[in-house]
Amino acid sequence: MHNDGNRPFRPIKAHSLSTSSHLINRYIHLC
Repeated sequence: MHNDGNRPFRPIKAHSLSTSSHLINRYIHLC
């Protein structure tokens, strides 16, 4: 793992937000 300041954190955060949005969308569809 590389420690490059914001470089590694940014994609992880974006991916986390995308996953959360997808889960919320699925949850809304189920309800």
